[in-house]
Amino acid sequence: MWVKSFIASREARKHKQLSDARHLLEAALKTAGQLPRYWKMLAFTYDEFASLSIAEGKYAEAEQFRRSGLLLREKFDGPRAAETVIATSSLATLLDDLGKSTKAEPPHRHAVQMLQGLPGFASETCNSMNNYARCLHKLGRAMPSDVYKRALAIREAALPLEHPYRANLLDDFAALLTASGHPAEAADYAAQARTAREKHATEEASAV
Repeated sequence: MWVKSFIASREARKHKQLSDARHLLEAALKTAGQLPRYWKMLAFTYDEFASLSIAEGKYAEAEQFRRSGLLLREKFDGPRAAETVIATSSLATLLDDLGKSTKAEPPHRHAVQMLQGLPGFASETCNSMNNYARCLHKLGRAMPSDVYKRALAIREAALPLEHPYRANLLDDFAALLTASGHPAEAADYAAQARTAREKHATEEASAV
């Protein structure tokens, strides 16, 4: 029952059927506590509630659900577990989006440090680095360029050149270089981002 309601809720959210999504997710929440390892199902449900709340514009509620899911993972998975660290990064990103960049910076920093030591999480590591860099930019600070280059190296090893995630990271690195007074190098990375997006768009069109 939980799996069916949870999956249906997520699909409804993706199709902007937010009222249906909430109804289905509430049904999932009622049955989550009846399952083995119930706390993990609760954490997944809270995470999905957070995503739904963001889609509905209920940001305070979303923050509470992110915190609730993180607390469960810290208690049962442990603070160093991959899912806990990813949940930490998700909370930090939400805080930053809500204009709470000062509060977001410590969990962002922690997530980046932890993820770099976890094998098999290249995409999550790069996303966390990128979100941390944006947070620092809002605070008037810059992430060291060597960290950006490490994120790009991880992306290159894990994803094809034209992948849009890699293009986003190239754009952000270009912005950092521009702000740091290196316009020529910034232009090179921006050009790489455009090339990646154009190739991705061409492949998407040919696949239709």
